[in-house]
Amino acid sequence: MTLELRDNGSSIGVIALDQQVYGGPQAVEFADLLRTFIDGGGKHCVVDLHHVAMMNSSGIGMLVSGMTTMQKSGGEFVIASVPEKVRVLLEMTRLNSVLKSADTVEQAIAMAD
Repeated sequence: MTLELRDNGSSIGVIALDQQVYGGPQAVEFADLLRTFIDGGGKHCVVDLHHVAMMNSSGIGMLVSGMTTMQKSGGEFVIASVPEKVRVLLEMTRLNSVLKSADTVEQAIAMAD
């Protein structure tokens, strides 16, 4: 998992997730990255899912928690490059209507206010 900071007049961060997203230690690392980003003035977080091949309910929980954390800090949370398997999972849980998404990281960055 990596955090890349980009700046377009406001702090934009891109977190790239690994192939398997199962929560546990990953959830702790994700929350730590997000908190560091917010504490540094981050306002627009993009989560790049293009490498994700497997995700369980804990992985979905990570995304929801990240969205909530960003909203509470007054920021935005967008998932990008969502693979078909993950897209189906989000549709089954109806989280596709809750989580903002974009086809590409670049489109998600362009959504920054």
